[in-house]
Amino acid sequence: MWWKIWAGLKIFRKDVLVLLIAVRNPATPRYIKVLLAAAFVYLISPLDLIPDAIPVVGLMDDMTIVPAAVFGLLNLLPAAIRRDSETKAQSLGRKMPYLLFAAAILLFAWGMFLVVAIYSLLFK
Repeated sequence: MWWKIWAGLKIFRKDVLVLLIAVRNPATPRYIKVLLAAAFVYLISPLDLIPDAIPVVGLMDDMTIVPAAVFGLLNLLPAAIRRDSETKAQSLGRKMPYLLFAAAILLFAWGMFLVVAIYSLLFK
């Protein structure tokens, strides 16, 4: 069962990467960019159809609406843009673990910088 869930998340990650690359393409229609931004805002927004405070059901709307939006937007992409984005995503996907590791190090360093700066401002 967990293997199926992991495989689904892997496919979803690839699709999100394809969409993010397609958004940077100037030939991508504007409405796709706006709809993807709306899906992202819905994901991080505290206002949901079902509040996240409800234990299980609150997260279910995020887990259904956002993937449905991603798969729907992939189907709306023009074929040429989708092919180009998929080839770029495939080459970038091989580098992704290294990029995530570098991003984690930079994020940690930035966090430590903020902690030291706040500490020096408060206790100096």
